[in-house]
Formats: sequence, structure tokens, C-alpha cells
Amino acid sequence: MQAKYDEISNFYTRFVRDNEQYAGSVVHLLAAKMLVLLGDIQGQAVCDLACGEGHLSRAIAQQGANVVGIDISVKLLAQAREQVREIPNVTFQFGDAQALTKIDAAVFEHVVSNMAMMDFEDHVAVFASVSRILKPNGMFTFSLLHPCFEPPFQMPDEICVLDEQGDFSHLSIKHYLREGYWQSGGDGIRGRIGAYHRMLSTYTNDLLAVGFQIAGMHEPTLSPGDYNTVAEQWLNVIPRGLIIQARKGC
Repeated sequence: MQAKYDEISNFYTRFVRDNEQYAGSVVHLLAAKMLVLLGDIQGQAVCDLACGEGHLSRAIAQQGANVVGIDISVKLLAQAREQVREIPNVTFQFGDAQALTKIDAAVFEHVVSNMAMMDFEDHVAVFASVSRILKPNGMFTFSLLHPCFEPPFQMPDEICVLDEQGDFSHLSIKHYLREGYWQSGGDGIRGRIGAYHRMLSTYTNDLLAVGFQIAGMHEPTLSPGDYNTVAEQWLNVIPRGLIIQARKGC
């Protein structure tokens, strides 16, 4: 099976590299916050689920953890392996997050997944897989486009509304209740790949049903200030991403 991201691997890698070091991007904000939330992970086993080209795996390894990155995109895994030749505590494996059949049970203290939950057709299967590979009391930390503030839209309609000066004004949220697959029709990732939208209550209730306990929710935004780009202005007042922490029971 060819992963959708194999088809846009070069585009996606450029997108990540352009945004991971840009402090005004939601990609940077979410990854930085996730690293803080992991805390002291020296010597611990961490799974980076849907790791892509491995930027978060590399950052976690630099904090002293033993990292296994898993992805279904052969091309992105190849790029990830190319960048960790000198990093002994990172390995990458091919795998489907909805099954993880090649991973033993109860082997990780942490499982992280950064901006990938929207890509999974069966998020409940992902939750069950994560629960199986986590040790008792292990933590699952994942980020995603904020389901309340980045719901489905179809161009030429967009959710971001500008004022007469071309600055950010407000959001137009029309389809929050419409769960399922959607594509924006644009030339970004959601136009090329699409996404699966679920309400916030769906995510939280399904985590609880699998046996997780909600340990925290975080909505990173930019510090107050004057910003020039629409993306920064948006992220200054409304969170574009959400981080959910869930703990596996004993």
C-alpha cells in the first residue's frame, strides 16, 4: 500500500523544514510545547508515531530518550533515516499506526504523535494500538489541528476572514459538526492530502472508552504582540493547534 504522503514527500519535507524553526508557526509552537510536556525522558523509551521525516524524533533523542519512529510513508522514512546516521538512539520502522502489529506490548514509557491524528481514518484503532504498546501509567501525547478552530472548509470559502486592511479579523466556523473526511481544494497539505475531522468531544470520549485518563489539554498561541502576517495575527488570538495528554491505566 502506498501512503498518501509518498506522493507529496518532497513538498511535505519542505513545508516542515520551513516551519519547524519559524517561531511564528503552529508547527513550531506545537513541537516545542510537546518537548516541554515530555519533561525528563533521559534513558526512557519513546515512540514517535507517524514520525514523517523525523524532526520530532531527532529533537526527542537530543533529550536523551531512546526513540523509535514509526510511519507508513516509505519515502519519508528514507529521509528520516538519512538524517540520523550519527544519532545512535533513534531508529525508524515502517508501520501502520492503526495496527502496530510488529511492536511488542508494553514497551514504551511515552508515545507521541505530532500533527498526524487528522490523517488516520480510524482514530479509535490508533488509540487502542497506542494503549497496547504503552507500559502501565505510560503517557500518550499528541497534537492536531484544533478541531474547534480548524474544521472542514472548501475553497473559495475559507475559515479565516480578513478586514479591509488585509489583516486577520475573525474565523468563520461553519462545519464543526460535520465529522469525516474532507479536502480544502487548495494547494496546501489539506488540499493535497485532506483530513479526517472529529469533534473535540469525539476525541475525548473515545480516549476514555479505550481506557485512557485525560491528563491535560494545551492550546499554544503566540505571546501577545504586534504581528505582520495573517498567520501570526491569527495565532496570536486563537489557537490553531491542540495538544492532548492521556495516561494509560495500570
